[in-house]
Amino acid sequence: MKSFLYGFSGSILAIVIYLYGSSQYSDYRSRVQTYSWINQLLPIQNLISEKIIAKQLSNDFLKKIVFPASLSQNAITLFQVSSEGVITIKGGYDGQIIILYPVLSDDKVIWACIGGSTRSVPKACNQGENFSERFTKQLTNKN
Repeated sequence: MKSFLYGFSGSILAIVIYLYGSSQYSDYRSRVQTYSWINQLLPIQNLISEKIIAKQLSNDFLKKIVFPASLSQNAITLFQVSSEGVITIKGGYDGQIIILYPVLSDDKVIWACIGGSTRSVPKACNQGENFSERFTKQLTNKN
């Protein structure tokens, strides 16, 4: 009877560890995917920033922005750039959504961010302000 209880207790413990570990891994996977998206969008953000600073942001220019080929492998279900230069991206393991929007301040564009799940997006994205600098710091600290 004792060995049965030990075996049963061990099985329950293994199941609990598995359930906890798999949920943590899922959060990690989503977060890594989101960081990857944002990193791959930096060249597009820079192009939009240049046009905003030069006051040359136009619908013709924005229509030429194409879905980055590197993102197509990451289960993106929505990618769009609005007439104001706002980038919206959705998809991934957990249906993450990120909205990056440019704010012109003192002849400099600061990208702010709004993100969906707090576990799946960078902390700077949930704070919604001064995203460019905070995200760069987070990337630097991760390495």
